[in-house]
Amino acid sequence: MNSYTKLPKKQLYSILFSVALVILVASLEVLIKVKDISLFNAWSVQIENMDGNLFDLYVSSQMSQYFTKIIIPMLFGVYTYFAYSKIRINSLFVFMWSILIVGSLGYSISDFNYHSVFFYGFLIGYTVMLITVLSLIQVIQDHKSK
Repeated sequence: MNSYTKLPKKQLYSILFSVALVILVASLEVLIKVKDISLFNAWSVQIENMDGNLFDLYVSSQMSQYFTKIIIPMLFGVYTYFAYSKIRINSLFVFMWSILIVGSLGYSISDFNYHSVFFYGFLIGYTVMLITVLSLIQVIQDHKSK
């Protein structure tokens, strides 16, 4: 009895689509935040006693937030592709990635920017990812029963 299951193509495409959506939304968000001078001015008002180039600091902080938002989906997409092509999945795959996706969703929700379309893009992307990963439990159980 083999405890590893081949990842179905339907779930692979669903996961890769949702990962691409989250990365696209994060990329557009950081592009708009860095290029909008009014957002920079609002941010620079909060930092009063800083010497040096504030714009470089602003861009660096936005890029580090961007990296923290896309690292989990990016690794999840790459690992899912290899799980489909080379390795197989099991319950540990579902458990670990569910926890990481919920954590990333919580990090995105903690921005509290409910008036932004990007917030809802993250919400949709992570929800699709989580539902797809949790649907793999049924696939694994069906494979075990064979």
